[in-house]
Amino acid sequence: MASCASAPEAAPGSGGSDADTTATGDGVDDADAVEDISQIDEDTTEDVTEDVTEDVTEDVTEDVTEDVTEDVTEDVTEDVTEDIVDPCADCPEDHVCKEEQCRPIICTPNESECTEEGLVTKCGPFGADWYPFPCAAGFACYNGQCKPPFANVLLVFDTSGSMDEVLNFGTTLPWPLCETIEDPATKMGVCKSAFHSVLASDSESPLRYSLARFPQEESYSGFPGCSSGYYDYLWSGKMTGDDGSHATSLEPDWFSDNMGEVIIVPFGNGGTDNAEAVQAWMDGTEAIHEVPGITDCALCGGPCDNNFSGGDVCYEHTDPELRPVGSTPLGRTLFYAGEYLRRFVLVDGKPCGESGDCESPNHACIAGECVDPLKDCRETVIVLFTDGGETENGSSSDFYNPVNQAKRLHMGLSCTEDSECAPGSGCHLGICVISSGASVAAEVFTTPNAGYCSQSVETCDLTGFGTECGAGYCQAPENTFSDGQGVQTLRGWNELPIQLKIHVIDASSYPESTNVDIAFWGGGQYINVDAASYAEIADAILAVTDIKPNIGCQ
Repeated sequence: MASCASAPEAAPGSGGSDADTTATGDGVDDADAVEDISQIDEDTTEDVTEDVTEDVTEDVTEDVTEDVTEDVTEDVTEDVTEDIVDPCADCPEDHVCKEEQCRPIICTPNESECTEEGLVTKCGPFGADWYPFPCAAGFACYNGQCKPPFANVLLVFDTSGSMDEVLNFGTTLPWPLCETIEDPATKMGVCKSAFHSVLASDSESPLRYSLARFPQEESYSGFPGCSSGYYDYLWSGKMTGDDGSHATSLEPDWFSDNMGEVIIVPFGNGGTDNAEAVQAWMDGTEAIHEVPGITDCALCGGPCDNNFSGGDVCYEHTDPELRPVGSTPLGRTLFYAGEYLRRFVLVDGKPCGESGDCESPNHACIAGECVDPLKDCRETVIVLFTDGGETENGSSSDFYNPVNQAKRLHMGLSCTEDSECAPGSGCHLGICVISSGASVAAEVFTTPNAGYCSQSVETCDLTGFGTECGAGYCQAPENTFSDGQGVQTLRGWNELPIQLKIHVIDASSYPESTNVDIAFWGGGQYINVDAASYAEIADAILAVTDIKPNIGCQ
């Protein structure tokens, strides 16, 4: 049998292979192996190259990006910084930078003021702009704030000689001390003390005050006394120049020239209550000082010493005071009060070029006329304080009778149609009669068989026995007076009727019937007080000045 032959051994020196014929021990061709290895090397190289390239690329990219970013940022920052210019770099000290503009400072930040149109205008936070906004209905702008409209309260204080009565308490001292406000001795002193105290307290109602007295003039005396001081009453009971006209001119005349004889503290042009100015006339002290350079009493506006030997000496009051000297012209003083109010306070319709021409904080100049936008919401009252009845014009047929004046100021006198009467009143059988409002008069005239009490302004039943009137009696309202000069109502600059309300504080020893009638026809309260009772007087003042604002009124 034949046997498998062994592979011949490689000849010495041959290297153990032949490229064309030699095979590996496991039958794999060497050439293929080499190719496979080469392929592996290529794949490995590619993989390694890709990985290395990716890593290197990432590293290089990050480094380059960081470097470029830093360089670009530095370059851009430098360029932008060089290009940006601060627009407010050269602003003066009185300017502010707002919205990249150099703006002048025109106001104190967050302060408020009132515009001529009655708007509240507030200064912005930078002090460069004003921002106006309106008040709510029934409110007005006062001192930069929206507040209810101030009521006008004209105090008419009795300065008749009877007010000098010494009471059974207090301390009387020689001139110039006389009596102190803390320890008054006279009727005048007690009454001034009560008014002074009430005016010094904070009122819950928004009020403006004015003060009037019976006609007096300043007068120098080398021997002044506690009753008159440096004042003297006018013997006629009338203002200087009074020509008897039932309506004064709206232009300068005798009334405007001598108004200071009666209206001693005007309301003024400001929005304050004026209480301190009124108090100065009620503090118990008075002083004058010489005015240099005036040696003729005709040129002196105050008390004057007719020093015939060496020339006149002129004085002026540095501290004024109410003094009790003279008669009790209630009606004439009410007439003067009405003329003052219609000419200088309730000035709707007065021609103007700007709001300052109106000389009133309540009015603005609109379309060439003074306008109070809240005139229908604002109440104007006269508080008449007296210790007695009329002494000068007592006849019921006299235009200056205080009852006739009260009716004229509140309702109107005679008429032919409603428009001729005061607001809230209508024409009935040729006579103006109140038809609306919150007063005893309005209630009486709108209630069948109603009357009012003779010693108090309270309603009563004319068909009954008048028991509700106490010591008084129930009376029907009767006043048919018609003015012969045709001045039936109080009329303003616009010729429209004006309505005033008149309260009476009566310090008579018993209720004065005429004073009761003044309050009734004047649409106000009547309060009888004990002239020696500080508390009663103070309570009465508080009652008649408790004027609630009409919130929401248009």
